[in-house]
Amino acid sequence: MPANVTGFIRTREPTIKKMPDILCPLRGAAAQVPTLPALDAGDRVFTFSELDEWVEGTSGRLMAAGLQPGDRMVLWMENDWRLVVLLLAALRAGIIACPLSTRLPSIDTELNLLDAAVLVSGRGGRDPDEFITRSATAAEVFHPHSQPATVVFTTGSSGRPKAALHSYGNHYYSAAGSNENIAVGPGDRWLLSLPMYHVGGLAILFRCLMGYGTIVLRPDFPVQEALTGITHLSLVSTQLQRILRSDGQLAGFKAILLGGSAIPRGLIDAAFDRGLPIHTSYGLTEMASQVATTRQGATRDELQTSGRILPHRQTKTAADGTLLVRGKTRFLGYVDGRALIEPFLEDGWFATGDVGHFTEDGLLIVSGRADNMFISGGENVMPEEIEDALTAINIVERAVVVDVDDEEFGRRPVAFVDVGELVLDPSELRAALAKKLPAFKIPGRFFLWPERDAAPGMKVNRAFFRREADMLMRRSEP
Repeated sequence: MPANVTGFIRTREPTIKKMPDILCPLRGAAAQVPTLPALDAGDRVFTFSELDEWVEGTSGRLMAAGLQPGDRMVLWMENDWRLVVLLLAALRAGIIACPLSTRLPSIDTELNLLDAAVLVSGRGGRDPDEFITRSATAAEVFHPHSQPATVVFTTGSSGRPKAALHSYGNHYYSAAGSNENIAVGPGDRWLLSLPMYHVGGLAILFRCLMGYGTIVLRPDFPVQEALTGITHLSLVSTQLQRILRSDGQLAGFKAILLGGSAIPRGLIDAAFDRGLPIHTSYGLTEMASQVATTRQGATRDELQTSGRILPHRQTKTAADGTLLVRGKTRFLGYVDGRALIEPFLEDGWFATGDVGHFTEDGLLIVSGRADNMFISGGENVMPEEIEDALTAINIVERAVVVDVDDEEFGRRPVAFVDVGELVLDPSELRAALAKKLPAFKIPGRFFLWPERDAAPGMKVNRAFFRREADMLMRRSEP
């Protein structure tokens, strides 16, 4: 915790300044463009008017089942049209939607933390089809900016995931600022390639509803096989890598938003050389997705940054070099049972724990996580800097650097690298790194990418790689 953090405040009610109510984007779109496609689920397509009717009916069914505004509803479901309807219906009824990862073998811990009123899932709890129905709509629907809307778990790349509570306004203004930078309009089709239990997946819903674009669901197909007719994409580095390797036509895209974690420099260069309209970005769950993003037509050099701060957000650097954020997209706090932990500094700033700085042109450069940094022989080492240098080497497709115990230096970096079908040659990698990095930052050991890969996600699971490194180091001891 930074020195200037005064502590955590536990409250039962979120504290947020009163702002004007927000017209429901779906109800507004249904009135303005009723016959345009809102959701393309492959086997069925919903117009804005039809989707609004399904959300209205399902919202009524949820309330008839006894759910009240402020209740928490856990959604443990794969991406499909029913999840979209249930999530939007919960928001309309004032119920807090809590989508959980379907990769979790058990959700007992999450259920205890959330203190939810109901679990909706095909794997236990209430069947989703109990609530899905359609009905006529009438009056306009407004939502208070401060209305608690969703609980999304952070990625937990460096520790235990936390349950972040967002307001309706957080999601709305996140999408509003994004749409000013990456336009979405009628005829545009944004592939929902990220799960809706990640804030990046939820953001796609709001961007399309507010811009009259189409949300496209293809849950049964890998991203690289679902690109026909797609104009907008949100990708993490692994997905972009698979697309670049595929034999499909990479044309017709208007925007490809990259996020999740640092995108390897070599991958950005490869996408840029293919003429793909990529946007690099910086964001976090606590800010309802993007904080900064590069502009359309950004140069190669600009794409090595996170771009400029988007509307409705504010960012500054603390004395220790970490980034502080606030604005209309800043979350309400972390859920802990019925209480809410508000981990905010004076004037509402949130300490991200990410180290970064701004260029003279106002572009944000994020160096890495402060809690990833370690000391080796008295020198500060940032793993992300080494990873960036490794992925700039042609043969390296992916790299993760973690620290291990060392008798001489205290801690030393070791690297996991993916070199595809090639033979790993540590001496070749060391020679290439020596041209860019001082000796204390060159990994002492290089390991092949684990066959038992970490569960795929939005960010690097460093805890997994630390365990792998410790195991491999023990095996190599005499």
